[in-house]
Amino acid sequence: MKEFCDLALLFLPVRMSTEEHKQYGAALWFETMWTMYEVVEMGDRWGSELPNLFATLSYNNPDFMDWSIIYDTVFTRSLRAMGLSIREGKTPIRSPSSPIAKYSLKKLGKGLGFKIQDHLKTFRCHLSYLVELLIEAIDINDVEKANIAIQNLTLIFYMVPILDYSDCIKHHKLTNEEQALCKMSVRLPVLAEMALDKMLDIIQCLSVTAAKDSSSAIGSFKDLATKEGSEEKVLKKAIDRCVAAIFKNADDRVSS
Repeated sequence: MKEFCDLALLFLPVRMSTEEHKQYGAALWFETMWTMYEVVEMGDRWGSELPNLFATLSYNNPDFMDWSIIYDTVFTRSLRAMGLSIREGKTPIRSPSSPIAKYSLKKLGKGLGFKIQDHLKTFRCHLSYLVELLIEAIDINDVEKANIAIQNLTLIFYMVPILDYSDCIKHHKLTNEEQALCKMSVRLPVLAEMALDKMLDIIQCLSVTAAKDSSSAIGSFKDLATKEGSEEKVLKKAIDRCVAAIFKNADDRVSS
């Protein structure tokens, strides 16, 4: 099965127009690959790259299909994989000093005529909370956890435009849940800035190294004490990709 997944990821066409996908592209293989992802117990041995395949397809061809039918599965798998829970009584308490604190549901719901929390029925409504938890997981003291968090943030930032859609409710007829989502989108640029700050802290920590001795300065010996480790290289690459995703999908407020 691992060999099949490796070959599929290598040869399946992804970067095509939507019309091409419907004729001889993803329309022929998406249902099969998605069923495998849903039914088969995924592990590190095979299938771990399938989410990247789906993310690439959805990013390049957002109009290929109605993606909302798979939202619940995507968010459920993400939450389980990271050991998170959004059930009552298990949502972490946000620090009052957090930049996102001033965008509480109570404040965002002013003028809507209904309580936002009463209309958060699907998993997509919890996107901002998921992103916030991932940002908190970026910790230089746990490189593996930080790397996983940054990789997940990269996927989200590539798939979700980092924009404030709160004004859309003035120009479009939307359901209460859609209005709530538009109001909550004001958090996305703030979260992107928080992620950039966290990753900048990581870069600053990685840039601090011990002073080299005289022999290594001459260049005759390799300074193993200050040599960059494999974990640091992987983490830096993950940060590069995440920053690229933010600058690609964010507005001028974040990227300027």
